Amino acid sequence: MVLLAAAIGWLAPVYAQQRLVGKVVRAENDEPIAGASVFINNTTYGTSSANNGDFELPAIATGTYEIIVSAVGYHTYAMPIDLSGRQPAFLHIKLEAKQTMLEEVEVVAFEANGWKQWGRLFLEVFIGTSPNADKTLLLNPEVLRFRHYRDEGYLEAIATAPLVIKNRSLGYTVEYVLENFRVDFRNRINQYAGYPHFIEMAGGARSRRVYAKRRKATYQTSLMHFMRSLYQGSLSEDGFEVRRMQRKPNEEKRRVRTLQRTIYKSVWDTTRRMHISVLADPVVYTEDSLAYFREIMAQDDELVTVFPQLLTVDSLLVDSLDGRKKMVFEDYLHVQNTRLKEEPGYLRHFNEVRKPGPQTSMLLLYDNPYIWIERNGSYFPPQSLYTGWYWAWCDKIADLLPLDYNPPTVD
Repeated sequence: MVLLAAAIGWLAPVYAQQRLVGKVVRAENDEPIAGASVFINNTTYGTSSANNGDFELPAIATGTYEIIVSAVGYHTYAMPIDLSGRQPAFLHIKLEAKQTMLEEVEVVAFEANGWKQWGRLFLEVFIGTSPNADKTLLLNPEVLRFRHYRDEGYLEAIATAPLVIKNRSLGYTVEYVLENFRVDFRNRINQYAGYPHFIEMAGGARSRRVYAKRRKATYQTSLMHFMRSLYQGSLSEDGFEVRRMQRKPNEEKRRVRTLQRTIYKSVWDTTRRMHISVLADPVVYTEDSLAYFREIMAQDDELVTVFPQLLTVDSLLVDSLDGRKKMVFEDYLHVQNTRLKEEPGYLRHFNEVRKPGPQTSMLLLYDNPYIWIERNGSYFPPQSLYTGWYWAWCDKIADLLPLDYNPPTVD
């Protein structure tokens, strides 16, 4: 399984701040657009454009970011921006109008009862099934449209307006500009991408303490925590163990499966009134051979090899540029958080009957030989990193933290 959220840019850990100002206008005639959402991607920095299209984002820590501007009826605007003082902090943003919904429907039809049919699956893939997800609500599901490509075997969803998610566990309202969402049924891969903006929920001192505690616990399990730890070179200090892993098809199981099709035949059992499988020629195969076949068929379709040697930070980060570090690895990474146990809900979700073990995840570089990681734990291109196992379960929207979040040093 794969979780994608476009999150480019790092927040420099310094106290210098800048003010970002600008204007949002229509591309075709430069008329101002009022009420456009203007925010720094995956952070708590955000505002709306005024009636004259003007906006202001004060007190932003210096650094490189991605600014997002969205308005209903217009294509989303996304652009990296450097707030280190080397360029004017004024943006004249032109939004391109979208096609009308009528024109889009003429191209591809949406499911008539999309939310009724696919809503539960969407929430499971997008919001998640973690303990935080139990306290997270999608407030405007009516903006979602679903398209099911039956012949190709996948489901897509689009949103006609930003999704509004209320996370009562972590204390955030998240406005999420959904760029794409796909469930690939054949390959069992889930993908979504978009731009989240976090808004702190109001609350008293007790609520703030509860939020802070849950945020810290969520951070400890997150991919963001691992990426920050890798960037800072503190994997072992933070309890992470990283090993190389290979996954290969179980060729012997394939061979035995093919062989079984030839040694068994289906016959009608008149007593039980049903078809049963029996040996086509009982003389050919001994009981030992049949026991071996059963043993092989009980194995997984894939053979997983985890190499014992721990990988070092230096073996994973091979280069740096402008505060970014290049992450490169072969095959898969097997990542264990030795300090934290799996949630019981994780085992239930995958129907695993065993005691919780260390939180174990896997990483794969997908369609790209490397990714760049940043000080705050973001990485890009985001679509080039495939996550599996624990992070595929726990790193969804209900467990997402803004890039400007930093865990408290004391409880």
